[in-house]
Amino acid sequence: MDQREEAKTLFSKMTSLENGILVIFWEQILERINKVNKKLQTAGLDLLDASALLSSLEGFIKEKRNNIDTESTQYEILAKTLTNYLSSEYKDKRKRILRYSDGTTGCGSNLTGKNKFKNEILNVVLDKFQNKFQKRKKIYKENSENFKFLFDIGNKKTKIIDESSMQNACKFYKEDIEDFATLKNECIHFKEYINIIVVNEQSQINCAEILKIVYDKHLIDTFPNLYTVMKIFLTMPITNCEAERSFSRMSYIKNKQRNTMSDDRLADLMLLSIEHKITKALNYDEVIKEYALIKVRKLRHQKY
Repeated sequence: MDQREEAKTLFSKMTSLENGILVIFWEQILERINKVNKKLQTAGLDLLDASALLSSLEGFIKEKRNNIDTESTQYEILAKTLTNYLSSEYKDKRKRILRYSDGTTGCGSNLTGKNKFKNEILNVVLDKFQNKFQKRKKIYKENSENFKFLFDIGNKKTKIIDESSMQNACKFYKEDIEDFATLKNECIHFKEYINIIVVNEQSQINCAEILKIVYDKHLIDTFPNLYTVMKIFLTMPITNCEAERSFSRMSYIKNKQRNTMSDDRLADLMLLSIEHKITKALNYDEVIKEYALIKVRKLRHQKY
């Protein structure tokens, strides 16, 4: 009998209108967050793009919050299409009880079930989301502002390179960059160089393409400080997901049967496992042949 009552209570909660609205609400919010998280984990994404994605996601949440009356109505309409078992009404309105400092109580304004759910659930969730995104966006923004001049170098429509971000980069990475004047001259020189060699209509060249030009044209010695800054910028981690995946892989590779494995072998096996797409695309016949030739050369050397 107790199990039946428990099941009946659970069924009542799952088929409530509020629960159906939360299903629609979370589906829309988490779908956007999931798309952004996947994009943040893609190779080649830099801090400027990551900062723009987070800012746009914060704007999406803010728009939902500002139009919560319209949005909650839409959630209600969509929720009622989920199942025929779903309740068509909110829970009964209740009177808010106010407790004063002297111990007395009083009645506040009446809240309908819809308004109570909107104010105490939906608004609270959206406000917390917005607060978290603001904090995270601030970190990305502070780091990306140190490299704004790299964006100006690749922008053909911009003639002025941001010097304040250059100064911030020189101050923050003073052990890696020679000095501000040298970096500034390299940036101005390279921007003119880009305008000459890139003759297509592409108005913006990203940092990865700039670094490739420097490397392919053998200009590392010509623009050493700019090359260093670009490497720092492009190797800064956007998220910690890659490190988390590495530890997850290690738990599969180094088990109790392989507990005596050396660190070098473990690192090599983890690399093969993490980069499994590249590993599967390798021609094993060529690898075995090359390995056999190495062994043959060692044997010949030992013989003589």
